[in-house]
Amino acid sequence: MKVLYFSPTGNTKKTSIFISKSIRKKLGCASQFLQTVEAIDFTSINVRKSESHLRNISTFFSSEDIVIIGLPVYAGRIPNVLLKYLKQYVGSGAHLIIVLTYGNRHYDDAAKEAYQIFSNCGFDVFAVICVVGEHSFSNILAKDKPNQLDFIILEDVADLLVRCIKKNKEKNIVKSVSTIEEYIEHMDIFTDQILIKNIEGLKTEVPLKPYFQPLDKNGYPFNFIGIKPITDQNCTACGLCASICPMGAIKKDAFDTVNGPCLKCCACVKRCPVNAKSFVDENFIKHRLELEEAYSENIRKTELYI
Repeated sequence: MKVLYFSPTGNTKKTSIFISKSIRKKLGCASQFLQTVEAIDFTSINVRKSESHLRNISTFFSSEDIVIIGLPVYAGRIPNVLLKYLKQYVGSGAHLIIVLTYGNRHYDDAAKEAYQIFSNCGFDVFAVICVVGEHSFSNILAKDKPNQLDFIILEDVADLLVRCIKKNKEKNIVKSVSTIEEYIEHMDIFTDQILIKNIEGLKTEVPLKPYFQPLDKNGYPFNFIGIKPITDQNCTACGLCASICPMGAIKKDAFDTVNGPCLKCCACVKRCPVNAKSFVDENFIKHRLELEEAYSENIRKTELYI
């Protein structure tokens, strides 16, 4: 089994790894393809640009593989800086489960977009799982998610996936809603925490929605892309921020300088050991507060397209 992920703050990584290990455990290890979980972290731009890595993703998969690919959702879509990179994968008929994590506003068209990307790359997309994780901008919105209860729920999801895989020995996509409903009745009390949808709904030629666009105080879109974090006097020059920036945008000899594009993934903010990083742009703060006010109370259920 192979699991690959882009995970600046760690939510996507732990969710993807958990699902992969749970599925492997439930399937058993009789097959040589399930004896280990082989993990590849492509969060770093150095990995994504590595010639050896790019050669690897074109020959890495076989039709016997069960693969997990984990991605965060930014502004309701797959991060645009990853699109060119992801389209270089060669699926070779591998059976793919896509894991998407998002900050509880909504994943919008990210599930449809991911399905299209990886289907076009030659994967047999078996399922798409959408899971709420703590919002990258906030320490309040979906705080500490996914949590212990979420992982219990994801055990149910893994159980359903394994039942579907075992039902079809060739591991083809399960298209029968009645067959899926047979599995659902075996699931435990957490079933009401999972929304199950037919993956056929992701197969549409309707154009993707644009990325979610926040507005300024006057109701106009603002230059969200240009916003970058600042560094205060608490910085100890430990270098962690530069090493974890997925864009390699923080200078290694001047940690207060962001000399490249910023994803607003907030890895540098959330993982700084002395809280020296922050976003102070008034429009960024306005947007964060609006998200926290609108989406902190009702947490969305885990959604499974199968």
